[in-house]
Amino acid sequence: MADTSTSQPATSTLTLYRELFNQLDLSTLDSSQLLDLAALSAEQAEGLCHGLMLCGNLLQKHPQTDDTGWEQLNHYLNATAHLVPALCNLYGRALREMECQELAG
Repeated sequence: MADTSTSQPATSTLTLYRELFNQLDLSTLDSSQLLDLAALSAEQAEGLCHGLMLCGNLLQKHPQTDDTGWEQLNHYLNATAHLVPALCNLYGRALREMECQELAG
């Protein structure tokens, strides 16, 4: 029987998502755009983390939900699991690129 666990596909999609983000060419952006990118990436990652904390609090207060609610929560958690690491990585890359541009210029 085939393995239907979701741990392997999630790891594969997380890796793929990160690799795709890493292929973005940040060298075409100027320092102002890089600073904006870094700030927006950090802000969005923080927002997603606040959403996770809200989900945790709501589940503690109201642990009962229907199948649709669980499905929506699953989609949110899956998207967050992909976006938070990618946004944090993009934040760091933008700052490093900005530093390299400052050293070169």
